[in-house]
Amino acid sequence: MFSATTSRCATRIKDKVPAEWIRKQTLANAERYITQELKEYEEKILGAEDKILVLENNSMQSWYNL
Repeated sequence: MFSATTSRCATRIKDKVPAEWIRKQTLANAERYITQELKEYEEKILGAEDKILVLENNSMQSWYNL
């Protein structure tokens, strides 16, 4: 994630942010951006957490059914 600070000249700062950056969050004195590559990586990580929970649940169910 990248951050760009804002000020009274916020429009000038926004003009300097690369076009491929996607605005993710606005803070009191900054804008946070993410690239498509980072977004895809984030989705993989979050998807992996869900898969881990399913595998753990299946493992525990198998163990309890012994």
